[in-house]
Amino acid sequence: YDAAMACYDRALELNPKSVEVLIKRSSLWFEKEQLAKAHSDFEAAIDINANQSDIYCHRGQLHMLQQDLDKAVSDLKKSVALDGESILARIQLGMAHHRLKQNAEARAVFQEAEKAFPNSPDALNYHGEFMVENGDLDGARKKFQKAIRVSGGVFALGHVNLGVLKLHGDQDLHGAIEACKQALN
Repeated sequence: YDAAMACYDRALELNPKSVEVLIKRSSLWFEKEQLAKAHSDFEAAIDINANQSDIYCHRGQLHMLQQDLDKAVSDLKKSVALDGESILARIQLGMAHHRLKQNAEARAVFQEAEKAFPNSPDALNYHGEFMVENGDLDGARKKFQKAIRVSGGVFALGHVNLGVLKLHGDQDLHGAIEACKQALN
């Protein structure tokens, strides 16, 4: 951490207005459990460019990790509004709504993400995970299968999630093991 922090500090000496470095350094501050400094770097980044969507996406993730879900939703909505092409912000927004038990909003976000990014294994996978947690195992299975298909069979998390469904939903230990083996290939 210290070596990484020294690199970020040096990068900011060379370019004090680097929003990207401030975002990265804020994540490191969070890892070091220095939340005030993490938030200070986000504020400095906003002062430089308040229209940079990554600031709000990453700060929203930090709020989620702190269980401050209302602030997370606010930041993630702003990130999506500034950059509709950010799949990460959309997925995190859906997860924040889900954690707040705002399932209709979460479902809408995941559906929009899947519509905007129909070939994204991540959008399909997280939509599937949301469906599992809401009891729609058949719908989730289809999302995981499609995530694997659109990735050309290499999306490991889709295989793992299918394995979990086979184990818990179908009581199929052999099928679960086979799905997990596919994740390793």
